[in-house]
Amino acid sequence: MATPILLAYSIILVALCVLDLTAKIIAAFFCLILIANFLNFAGMMAILRNVPTEEGHRLKANTTPYMWVMCALYAGVLLISIFWLRPVCQDG
Repeated sequence: MATPILLAYSIILVALCVLDLTAKIIAAFFCLILIANFLNFAGMMAILRNVPTEEGHRLKANTTPYMWVMCALYAGVLLISIFWLRPVCQDG
């Protein structure tokens, strides 16, 4: 799982640099940073859920509700930002 996350981080970093040096599209910055934060969460959950001990099995069982709630919250933020509160930058 580390290789796809690292590849995605690299693509996001290049995209953020391109956006910073060209057109400053606030919604694109928001989406890229949201995706990067979700990847960080997914990496943390992959580490927590793959501890190869008995405590790891309990940890996996105990963090399952947290994982689903956080996935729902990330989806909620994305849906709200697309359909209701669009990310904008205003002077003042």
